[in-house]
Amino acid sequence: MPHAMTTVLRELQELVDDSVADLPGGFHLDICAFIKRQFDAATDDDGGDGGDDGASDNDDAHHIAQSVEALISGTHEEMADAAADLLALASDNDANASAIVSAGVIPKLMMLMRDGTYDQKCFSSDILVCLANDNDTAQTILVREGGIETCIALVRDGAHDGYRINAVRVLRKLALNDVHSVDIARGGGIFALITLVRAGGAIINAMWALATLARNDDNKVVIAREGGIQALVPIVRDGTDTEKTQALHVLQFLTHNEDNRVLVAREGGIEALVAQVRDGDFMNKKLAMQTLANLALNDANKVTIARITT
Repeated sequence: MPHAMTTVLRELQELVDDSVADLPGGFHLDICAFIKRQFDAATDDDGGDGGDDGASDNDDAHHIAQSVEALISGTHEEMADAAADLLALASDNDANASAIVSAGVIPKLMMLMRDGTYDQKCFSSDILVCLANDNDTAQTILVREGGIETCIALVRDGAHDGYRINAVRVLRKLALNDVHSVDIARGGGIFALITLVRAGGAIINAMWALATLARNDDNKVVIAREGGIQALVPIVRDGTDTEKTQALHVLQFLTHNEDNRVLVAREGGIEALVAQVRDGDFMNKKLAMQTLANLALNDANKVTIARITT
């Protein structure tokens, strides 16, 4: 790596470390992970120390083992440094993510996410989001260690968006599994997410999680019963374009249920959807048309749609 590049990256790391108190939760770790990736990429471009891929894999395995040990038994500062290293190692690297899971780190991460300090909740949830991404083994361990209950509690009662957003993101990843999706609903996760949407907190991530949960037919009923439609229709009408997109995703799934079709119409959803067909961006037009097509399977809605659009 050129000396100038090394100096710049080290100065950037020092600046980030000096500013950590002013950065939102989790953001410090994201920057640290980014800087580490730049070091690694620059070293690879230079040919590193002349080693082969096998040597690189061995280095990663050794680094993972050291970082896991520090995370499990180190001081607070050592834990934070280890967390940044593990996040960097697991990002966009399925083999490293699997190795970290196999090292038995998830129970410790769950303990920190549940009972740790603010910083510990942030960095542990950052890593769990990464590990839970399309990794069935990680998701199974996470659920076994009380991950669903812990994440729901943080969504419901968490005082800081830094880790609350990560808790929502973990729930969304778990909800891609049909069994976990039902467990999230039974544990009160849907009510917690709808409450978050109503409060305007982590609204994009919360609606994304609801859209994933709404793929399940039973969850469609629960979302409507817990007030989800009443929370979503005003967002389609008055939210930002990005918020509207996520709300429309949820409504598109919900309106595969006949009772929900009636409720969406009763809440003024048809008018809001027609407005998106007329004035929304490309994606929102498309989602609004798909949702109106679902609503039109109800005869009364079909009449209302015809009246509004003519």
